[in-house]
Amino acid sequence: MQRGSLIIHVILIIVSIFFISPIIWLSWSSLKSAVELFSNPWPPMYPRFYNFVKAFFMMNYLRSIVNSVIITVCVVLVTLVVSALIAYPLAFYDFKGKMFLYIFIMSGMLVPSQVTFIPLFIELKVLGLINTLVGVILPLIANGIPLAVLIFVSFFRGILRDVIEAARLDGSSELGILWHVVIPISKPAFVFVGIFKGILTWSEFVIPLITLYDESLYPLTLSMQVFRQKYAGVYWPEMFAGLALNVLPILIVYALFSTKFIRGITMGAVKG
Repeated sequence: MQRGSLIIHVILIIVSIFFISPIIWLSWSSLKSAVELFSNPWPPMYPRFYNFVKAFFMMNYLRSIVNSVIITVCVVLVTLVVSALIAYPLAFYDFKGKMFLYIFIMSGMLVPSQVTFIPLFIELKVLGLINTLVGVILPLIANGIPLAVLIFVSFFRGILRDVIEAARLDGSSELGILWHVVIPISKPAFVFVGIFKGILTWSEFVIPLITLYDESLYPLTLSMQVFRQKYAGVYWPEMFAGLALNVLPILIVYALFSTKFIRGITMGAVKG
């Protein structure tokens, strides 16, 4: 191995340890007793898996994870569908106002989300969507469309127009071309956007906070906050166990799709 390559590998190992260490520390802390948590910084001597059972019931984990799954799945699916329908004509058609429409959509990424909270709350209240999951889902979809359109347009433009024209000559409709030709070729982009938006949606805290007040509708992020406010300073191991349960679904999804996620990033870099 060359010296330069060795240095790069050492740096990458150090960076990996830096990012993995909080997860390791969280796992250790969730398996300790309250006494051992503050006296032993190393792995637990006697792991207490019961901490996870207590956290599961204390934070109403099952109810909260169902809410989080509903919100995340709806946001990701609708964002992918709507963004693909918008990106398709922007990538393959020339029409009046195309550039204005594209810039208008991209401008959504320039507006700080903090300035939209009060207008968003008023709008949702007028529409009767306060304290509903729909009131959480719709703003998250709107937040994700600009970036998704940007990525999809970049990928779609990399598809040979001859392929599109051949599908049209075969009698396929535009929706058929999008579904049977464009989407299969651009699958890495859809996986990347889906995982990226899924992680952001799963960890979203502010929009559910300003929209929901019924604890039965809380996603995991809000349930974890309520759990922390009620039991911080008393049930520290259980709180760490709750954090681990919160992170676990995202880690599983990323582990299953990490290869396609990285492929989507690299292909986007090349085509963009």
